[in-house]
Amino acid sequence: MAQKRTWNLNENRPGGDFFKGGIEEGLIDLHLGFRTLAKPNAPEPVGRFRLDLRDLARRGFVKSEAADGSGPYGVQILRVDGRYYVGLNQGSKTPLEPFRVR
Repeated sequence: MAQKRTWNLNENRPGGDFFKGGIEEGLIDLHLGFRTLAKPNAPEPVGRFRLDLRDLARRGFVKSEAADGSGPYGVQILRVDGRYYVGLNQGSKTPLEPFRVR
């Protein structure tokens, strides 16, 4: 079963990214929001995403803190031109949209 995580990106942060390390779960149910400068206390919902961190680590989009690819994991969410990605950096990222839960 996926562990629920609620994260909010902040428009005020340069680069529009969010990083969280030390995640033990291999599967997370990410509820993502975005805080705008106009409404910093009321994040706008971006969506809900099911992320298999083991698979994303194997593909090079999530950092695994263990040599065998198991957790804990470090996950970075990037916002580029209004689109959202999971990845280690601008050069190693994949769109979040295919992971959306409807």
